[in-house]
Amino acid sequence: MLKQTILNKVQKYPHEFYTFKNGVNIEDAKIKQMLSDVAEDLHKSPTSNFCYMATGNTIVIGFKMGPENGKYEYQFVVSKNYSEISVYGNDSIEYEVENDPKKFFHI
Repeated sequence: MLKQTILNKVQKYPHEFYTFKNGVNIEDAKIKQMLSDVAEDLHKSPTSNFCYMATGNTIVIGFKMGPENGKYEYQFVVSKNYSEISVYGNDSIEYEVENDPKKFFHI
């Protein structure tokens, strides 16, 4: 179960999210370079599961899953005109453990 303050915050989309729709438009050639950089960073890191780069109105996110049978799976997301909100400090997310409301772990 998510902590109620987190749910309240994300439910304020789009009004309290920062939007990058008015950021500088990023051309496809630059996005391809960003994808290459993110892919290279993920491949080189033995411990990272994700990497992202953002500039102008564009964000590139890469995920690395695995290994399964000795191989990693990579997934990439490119988004233009995206919106975001951040959660800081005491707004940590709480999850119930085994449906026991007295037991939580925090991330």
